[in-house]
Amino acid sequence: MENRMLTVFIVDDEKLIRDGMKKLIKWEENGFRICGEAANGRDALQAIQASTPDIVLTDLRMPVMDGLALTAALREQMPSVEVVIITGYDEFEYAKEAVRNGVFDYQLKPVSQGDLLETMQRLKKKILSRSIAYPFAQEDLILQSIRENDGQMGVQALGVMFDRFKTAIA
Repeated sequence: MENRMLTVFIVDDEKLIRDGMKKLIKWEENGFRICGEAANGRDALQAIQASTPDIVLTDLRMPVMDGLALTAALREQMPSVEVVIITGYDEFEYAKEAVRNGVFDYQLKPVSQGDLLETMQRLKKKILSRSIAYPFAQEDLILQSIRENDGQMGVQALGVMFDRFKTAIA
């Protein structure tokens, strides 16, 4: 199971940047699959809850909900999702807040292919060493569905969890 593909969600308000990130490294050759993208934190949060990626790559400054607010929401709702911030803002306060929110890495744009690949490989090692097949994000969603009394969210999360376990033992 060490060869399982990790899923990555990209969040940036600039489509050109999102498209560039998708082409920056050979994702699938390196064990990753892009599972979605969004132009702001609010849209991203909804899509991330549905797709439960392993990793989120996010910009900081975006309309509607910025990357720090997104990261804080993910820490609360889906703590197993790993976050890498990629931003054009080299300000200490942003980096400090990102660290408080538990981000894995903070990189400045333009991010190099080598730096991003190195970060992704370190992140992959961390995620795979945690537990190879256990879908932590689904567990987070199940707990959230119980807190919010949202049966539909719970059933959907259980379905994804079931599919992942079924794939793992096949």
